Amino acid sequence: MQILLCTDGLHDVVSGEDIQKIMLSAQPAEGRCRSLLAAAIEAGAPDNVTCVVLDLAHYRNEMLALPRAVHDSSKPQ
Repeated sequence: MQILLCTDGLHDVVSGEDIQKIMLSAQPAEGRCRSLLAAAIEAGAPDNVTCVVLDLAHYRNEMLALPRAVHDSSKPQ
């Protein structure tokens, strides 16, 4: 699972298709982030560009092992 957090400095100037291509590339998360920033600068981003790429694939097993919160609706809050 990957998550991209970005400002309009990226998504206003780089097409969704180009963002998707970069996000699906075989680069590590840092490389994808650098490629996204480079694409925005190359496209003439008029303002600040910020992006964060979270690659959670390596943590899948750890996330599955986390305890699940259980809500008991019979107890008053």
